[in-house]
Amino acid sequence: ARATFMEDRLEAVREAVRSDMQRLELQLQSYAEARAEPQQPPACAEEERLDQAKTFEAYVDERCRRCEEAVASRLRDESLAQLEESSAALEASVRSQVDSAL
Repeated sequence: ARATFMEDRLEAVREAVRSDMQRLELQLQSYAEARAEPQQPPACAEEERLDQAKTFEAYVDERCRRCEEAVASRLRDESLAQLEESSAALEASVRSQVDSAL
């Protein structure tokens, strides 16, 4: 159940990152269109927008990758901490049962 919960949380984070990526791509496109210089031939302006979009896409991909790694790391740390707590509780329970049996 905990693994399913963590997978759901990770998927929710991924979806939020995807949504942010789409929003930022639209903002970049609007920004690039607003900054396009009218004296440039349309082909040059389009090439510039494509270059900016590719640069932005690479930035977003890297940021998304780092976010996913951070989330996965945090979930691993939380799982490890819970496993250690469960293990300690189980060990204490077993010791208590052994002590009471003696």
